[in-house]
Amino acid sequence: MLGKRDVKRGRAELLASWTAAFARRCEQFSIELTPHLHGIRLLSSDLALVDGEFGYSAGIGTDGTPHEASAQPFTAVMTRRGGDTWSILSIRAGVAAAVAKAAVS
Repeated sequence: MLGKRDVKRGRAELLASWTAAFARRCEQFSIELTPHLHGIRLLSSDLALVDGEFGYSAGIGTDGTPHEASAQPFTAVMTRRGGDTWSILSIRAGVAAAVAKAAVS
């Protein structure tokens, strides 16, 4: 029911995962990621819960095939680390789903 979870623990695992992902991209790769924030709830002065969505543009995927625009919900727990610098403590992303195409008149 929940599908496969791809859990990364710590900065080193996350960095290794992203490095491997970028190494697999074909030369024609053209999908852009844009984060959209829907809400920020301050739990304390240095702890926040952030809800949003990763928006992926239509384009050529890592394997060279065309992909439609999609969106993926996320929730992140963030902490303030001195001044105005915030770091992600934990992030959970849902399943990406196709974005409905705008009606053409």
